[in-house]
Amino acid sequence: MTLTATYPLRQHEIEAGEVVNTATLDAIFTDPGTNAVTNVPGTSNTVVVPIDQLPELSFVKTASSAISTPAVVGETITYTFTVKNTGNVLIEGVTLADPLPGMTPAAFTLGDMAPAQSRRAPRPIRSPRMILMQVWSRTRPLQAVPSVQILSTSLRARAREHLARPSFRFRRIRRSNW
Repeated sequence: MTLTATYPLRQHEIEAGEVVNTATLDAIFTDPGTNAVTNVPGTSNTVVVPIDQLPELSFVKTASSAISTPAVVGETITYTFTVKNTGNVLIEGVTLADPLPGMTPAAFTLGDMAPAQSRRAPRPIRSPRMILMQVWSRTRPLQAVPSVQILSTSLRARAREHLARPSFRFRRIRRSNW
């Protein structure tokens, strides 16, 4: 007699790289002459089915910007990073780094990613100090940017104050200098 059975593959078996299976057989034999009952055990051979492990990530980087024409120093480009585990195994300790100087943040920790899981790296969050420094550098370009920590509650007041009183320096240029 030949029997057939199916088995749904589970993630931990893909992670292990194989499915190991052994079947057992139990039967009872009753002796017709003595009515003695005998247990007849049986064990199959062990079958190992190898599973291909394919660790694989897809990675897409996009950019969006609201850069004016002409561009102004300090305007930002926002990069979005989307990472997807396109493989069939858990991928551990996923980190993303962008070596572009000035990128904030320059690295992300995405952690472990299960198969088919997709993550989008969070958009960079600028600190109030960073925003204020940009406001100062735009409105007072000839002054040094002070290195102070400013709480977010005072950010709006200071930014309004500096935007309301921009410091422009004009100088006369003679035509011969053109």
